[in-house]
Amino acid sequence: TMIGFYLPGDSEVQLVLRDETGRVLKTIKENRKAGHNSIQLNKEELTNGFIYYQLSTKFGTKAKKMLQIK
Repeated sequence: TMIGFYLPGDSEVQLVLRDETGRVLKTIKENRKAGHNSIQLNKEELTNGFIYYQLSTKFGTKAKKMLQIK
């Protein structure tokens, strides 16, 4: 799975993935350049069901959810 996003300028990016109970499954912290970016996730690292993710940069924060079905 790919999570795509756009950055208006260079920024540190933090992606936090949580399961339905709020337990942190994975945290990714990287420096990214301005423009369109994406972070690839491996489905074997994630649980089945809803996964809530939060993407934070110096420009703001977005939270969304996705559904993993194996």
